[in-house]
Amino acid sequence: MPRYLMDFCFKYQESGCPVDDIKNARRAGETDEGKIPLFPSGEDQERLDHICEKCKERMFEIETTVCPVCRGGIGPATVSEWEVGSRTVYQYRCIQCDSLLYSPKKIV
Repeated sequence: MPRYLMDFCFKYQESGCPVDDIKNARRAGETDEGKIPLFPSGEDQERLDHICEKCKERMFEIETTVCPVCRGGIGPATVSEWEVGSRTVYQYRCIQCDSLLYSPKKIV
């Protein structure tokens, strides 16, 4: 089941993604109605999710206590607070898959 991990990544949103397949995954396509954005789905999106899951540069943002990678719970304490550009972010760690996760607000 697709997780759309690129949508959770700070680097994808800021055009800092190091993987061309991810950066170019959404593109304009031609239809009878003109140009519209094309989004990967199904197996194509799952392949992109696996790339994002293994990426050493990933910075997944969370808004709840659910990890976007494994859908497990995050740790009970904030690991650290730091600046990304002009934003303060809080770093968390997933209990299940050990992923580092980030949030612009304290959630636990």
